[in-house]
Amino acid sequence: MASVAFQQVSKIYPDGTRAVADLNLKIDDGQLMVLVGPSGCGKSTALRLLAGLEDITEGEILVDGRVINETRPQERNIAMVFQNYALYPHMTIRGNLEFPLKMMKLSKHQMDARVREAASLLGLTELMDRRPRELSGGQRQRVAMGRAIVRNPVVFLMDEPLSNLDAKLRIQIRSDIAALQKRMGTTTIYVTHDQLEAMTLGDRVAVLRKGKLQQVASPQELYDNPSNTFVATFIGNPGMNIFESTLRHRADGKLCMDFGQESLPMDASVLKQHKQVKSCVDKPLLVGFRPEAFSLQEGSTECSHIQVTVTSVEPLGHETLVYCDIPAKASNADRKTTIKLVARLTGHKAIKPGDSLKLKVAMRQVYLFDENGKQRGTPLSP
Repeated sequence: MASVAFQQVSKIYPDGTRAVADLNLKIDDGQLMVLVGPSGCGKSTALRLLAGLEDITEGEILVDGRVINETRPQERNIAMVFQNYALYPHMTIRGNLEFPLKMMKLSKHQMDARVREAASLLGLTELMDRRPRELSGGQRQRVAMGRAIVRNPVVFLMDEPLSNLDAKLRIQIRSDIAALQKRMGTTTIYVTHDQLEAMTLGDRVAVLRKGKLQQVASPQELYDNPSNTFVATFIGNPGMNIFESTLRHRADGKLCMDFGQESLPMDASVLKQHKQVKSCVDKPLLVGFRPEAFSLQEGSTECSHIQVTVTSVEPLGHETLVYCDIPAKASNADRKTTIKLVARLTGHKAIKPGDSLKLKVAMRQVYLFDENGKQRGTPLSP
């Protein structure tokens, strides 16, 4: 086991493409760190730099405090599990598990012990004499993981290992990986573009965009306190609703927030939490609400609410996702514009496209961002 540190690491390809830019990231000993982001954000490149499969352009990578920039891949004691399994089709499962140990020139006794242990951990004992073509996708993925485990590496690297599996199997294997990592305690870096995998697997999650680290935190912290609008919309399913707004003082002096053609009052508790709000008055800013900040209007009409038109509905049994349009203030009087948002309503709701709804807005859960997308303060609990 070992700690890993990226210190101002960059990767620039000959054509000028900067795949990773000034990456500073610390992974503690025994931690499961997930790198998440859209395709092309540099997460797999960062993994390959650590494994030694790509050369570092700038910066240093340290394993247990030792710089490994010039260390050959086979000398780093780092094992990588690839998306495509990379199994030898002509070998049995036993042969696939033994192969890296033969390269390490271990004795027959040592190989047998390690292979037996890995097979037991992964439920492969009954499959040892089969070949990869005789296994299911999930079983092949277990073999790929086993081939990494037998090496007793100080760091595991997993590059989107579940992307070739169906949805049900992904959930099962995801759970197996999390349990296995906890049992073995090996430092693990897991790459995925799926934010659900990131949230359910990682001790900590690093969000990347266009080669740059956006935020690193626990899954819950990323959800509750995103540092910018990219993280806010990427983490969460559905992501946060973000729209342009302005804070204004009404004639009675009360501070209100433009929400389309509505003007919603900012209560004292919100103003206390967002200490910089008053400096934003009459200036453009971005406002965010998670889908669960909306609920059907019931009882008193004195609370903050908006009128919406339903465009589509996704009934999920335990909840209903309602996609809506609300009228927006148009800069051109001849041009009608709308704000699109999604609301997460608990339970089954008899709602259909075209319905007009009045939604209550939990103003305590508002997120405020400056016009560049950086968060200004954190929301209050529901």
